Amino acid sequence: MSVTETRGPLGVTHEDEKTEGWCEIICVIPELKTNKRLSGGKFVDKPTGGKLNCKFSERSLEFDIECTSKQKKQIKYEYIVKKLPGDIVPEDCKTKVKEGKVILQLKKVETRSWQREISANGIDQIQEEDEEPEEK
Repeated sequence: MSVTETRGPLGVTHEDEKTEGWCEIICVIPELKTNKRLSGGKFVDKPTGGKLNCKFSERSLEFDIECTSKQKKQIKYEYIVKKLPGDIVPEDCKTKVKEGKVILQLKKVETRSWQREISANGIDQIQEEDEEPEEK
């Protein structure tokens, strides 16, 4: 089945103060269904009918996941952060899926809070007016 539509998450929230040295991004994906599978000796939620693709770099991240809607259409959800408020350790970052959401756990290089930057600009520090125009 081919993708019929590409969307961003329905909502995005951030938890910067929950665990020192970590920032958690929660993306609401209404069509995301999960089931429990055994992994590493414990049961974890895995996406049903789709695969989560996630790429972390020192100052950015992106993910996509395909889900099936109630109308049996394939929907691809994408989320991109071009410039985080601080550096992260890509190899230590984690992803989790739960029914209806994708959770990105970012390991910060420095343990300082990002709350001030997030409050001012959101998790992505590049605002649309800051972006370079595309060359044609």
